[in-house]
Amino acid sequence: MNKKRLQHLLGSLAFVLPITACTNDDLPQDANGMAATAVSQPASGAIKVGDTISGKVLESADAGTYTYVHLDLGGSETWIAVAKADVATGADVSVLVNMVMADFHSKTLERDFDEVIFATELMVDGEPVVAAQPMTAMAAPPKTAPPANPHTQQMAAQPTGTFSSIVVEKASGENAYSIGEIFENKAKLAGKPVTVRGKVLKVTANVMGVNWIHMQDGTGDPTKNTHDLVVTSASIPETNQVVTVEGILATDKNLGAGYIYSVLIEQASFSE
Repeated sequence: MNKKRLQHLLGSLAFVLPITACTNDDLPQDANGMAATAVSQPASGAIKVGDTISGKVLESADAGTYTYVHLDLGGSETWIAVAKADVATGADVSVLVNMVMADFHSKTLERDFDEVIFATELMVDGEPVVAAQPMTAMAAPPKTAPPANPHTQQMAAQPTGTFSSIVVEKASGENAYSIGEIFENKAKLAGKPVTVRGKVLKVTANVMGVNWIHMQDGTGDPTKNTHDLVVTSASIPETNQVVTVEGILATDKNLGAGYIYSVLIEQASFSE
């Protein structure tokens, strides 16, 4: 992995920390102080999770572990939030859309936003930016990084899909759990077989010799990243398909280079 790619990777991973591992007044919430609803597409229909958007910086403001950036997209404007970084007015910026939060309130800025796009993979004037927020809650990258892989960023991408619209009936059986229950009970379930039913939102094929699948069932908490379950398997289910997964639950799985999964179902098999 070359130096520039590693910097880009670390910048993206650092953004995961404020959402999942920090206490911060600006954790996603709506104007009433409740957990904000994560949606994959704003009312305009122009931007959705997984898109890369680019624009010119109109203004920026730091708030805790975030930097809010007002972007001119050329014909429209939007606010994005990235891990704290130095972003100057007039700079050309591009980011990867991770989550779109409607009716968002920033306690630090004391400001309400109709919509804020939480984003990673920050590029400023064509160069990747390493976030200022330190990775205090994650393991340091190994001295020898794993080989560069064009799918690596996709494999460890943040949750995708529309959380609020997904409702999947829980699987039946002795080892059956909802995704929310998997996260809540991960300590006692570690190393044990589990069965989960959910909707397939994303599939990344052939990374580290397995396929990586993101699933949701409508349970868990998107502000704590406990709503999106990652599964590895030799099989590949179809995106948007509702499937039942059986596999072994791994917890706090460290794959190196900062890739750590709180829970991960391995050796999984799928059935409808």
